[in-house]
Amino acid sequence: MLEILDDERAVLSRLIHPERLSDVILELSLSTPVVIDITRQLLHYGYIKALDAQNKPKLGVDVDAILKTQFQLTAKGFEALEQGI
Repeated sequence: MLEILDDERAVLSRLIHPERLSDVILELSLSTPVVIDITRQLLHYGYIKALDAQNKPKLGVDVDAILKTQFQLTAKGFEALEQGI
C-alpha cells in the first residue's frame, strides 16, 4: 500500500481531469524526477490511469514518452483524495 503524503496528494489533485504529465510538472513546485517517480508509484498502485490520445486507458507507459502521456484519477484515486489519506 502506498502512503499518500502531501506531494502525492498534490499530484492527485492535478489529475481530476486528463492532464499531460508535462503540464502537471509546470503547476507544481516539485522537480521533474520527483513528479515522474510519484506518478509511476500512483500508477502502479492504481490511483491513476494512463490514457492514450483518444482518452482510452493504456496498459503500459513508455518511460521515454511519460511527459507526453495523459493521466487521470481512478475511483481509488478519487477516494484517496476525498478522504485525505
